[in-house]
Amino acid sequence: MYKYPRKQIILTTYNQNFATMWGRRVKELVQYYGKDIGVAMKKNVFAANNFQLTNDSGMICIGTGGSLTGRGADLLIIDDPIKNDAEAGSITYRDAI
Repeated sequence: MYKYPRKQIILTTYNQNFATMWGRRVKELVQYYGKDIGVAMKKNVFAANNFQLTNDSGMICIGTGGSLTGRGADLLIIDDPIKNDAEAGSITYRDAI
């Protein structure tokens, strides 16, 4: 994110809690290494699942089925959109995703 200012990342996974965990991990890395690479969290957008950096890049982390209406991404990461074999075997669930 520091090399590409103004770029937006969206990470989506099978549920919101897991998505928020990923966002929290990225935030921790920014907070730990940010000073060394010249970035920091913006003060007004800093939730674990939605944050912006001082170089105008940012990240949104959302669970399957969450709303991304009107949001764009320069990088979209899809991590495990289906939680388990039961959901993977369900045609109804797969169609809904």
